[in-house]
Amino acid sequence: MQLPPKVKIFAWKAINDALPVATSLVKRKVITDATCSVCQQAWESIGHALFTCTYARAVWRHSGLLFDWRLSSATYKGDYICHLSTIYSKPEMEQIMCTLWAIWTERNQVVHNKKAKLAQATASFALTYLNNYKSAQSKYQPAASSDFSNQQLQQHLLPTVRPPAAPPWQPPPAGAFKLNVDAAVDTSKNVTGVGAVIRASSGSVIAALSKQLVGNFKSHEMEALALFHSLNWALQQQLPLSQVETDALMVATALQAPFNSKSAFNDILVDISCLLSFFPNVTVSHVKRTANQAAHGLAKFALGVDETCYWFEDIPHPIYSVIVDELFV
Repeated sequence: MQLPPKVKIFAWKAINDALPVATSLVKRKVITDATCSVCQQAWESIGHALFTCTYARAVWRHSGLLFDWRLSSATYKGDYICHLSTIYSKPEMEQIMCTLWAIWTERNQVVHNKKAKLAQATASFALTYLNNYKSAQSKYQPAASSDFSNQQLQQHLLPTVRPPAAPPWQPPPAGAFKLNVDAAVDTSKNVTGVGAVIRASSGSVIAALSKQLVGNFKSHEMEALALFHSLNWALQQQLPLSQVETDALMVATALQAPFNSKSAFNDILVDISCLLSFFPNVTVSHVKRTANQAAHGLAKFALGVDETCYWFEDIPHPIYSVIVDELFV
């Protein structure tokens, strides 16, 4: 969807129950009262704050969009928002996301003892904000020149053959976990960075790793080491893997063929195969770098840290924008 970055980040938080609503803050013992700050009539869940609060309902009425209030109030991990995506078109979903963000913004105004906009003004603001963003984005598209020579005109009229776009990251099947792995190197410091991220079918991050290794290895050995350390970490965390992806073609190919020669690389492959045996029916695949951006970002991040970094059920800050962009491709 064509949305401003701040709206994309908000949408990801809403879908993954990561918004700091009152009920969530009470569970974390940040506050003691779960009552909605806006209407003071119910506990503030994500469904209530964004859909069924009296202020939210008024905004939706002025937006011209109507929902099943019973289902929306019980939304869990974005299930109702995902349901809306099967009903509404892409432009309508863009309006919905912007309106949700605008409602949440006004809710925050009230929490900080400020006055929220009138419901009609909020609905209008969300649509105007979205249209202005799209208009601004279109201005950056290169405009065709009106001054052509005959040769340029002929070239302009010929069909343009563009190479196919590189494939992005794809989520695993429902109920499955996918591990993406990559390595990076800093020859000046003689260190190698390992990046690994495990994600579910929703695209959410289950766990992630940035680990630094001492040494400067050949590229295929470096990638194999990254895979070994990542699988060992996933095994220690008892995370069931169904798919493993790496952008190291030589490593992925070597694991699918018998290896008998004695070398450091083949020794690593033997160790990797032993680890893979602990994951029934797991597959190892080669992907383009465009489908491995999250792991690549964590590998580069590892080059600048002094200790191993772990994340669990949270988006690592070095790849926040990568994850959010992939969720809204």
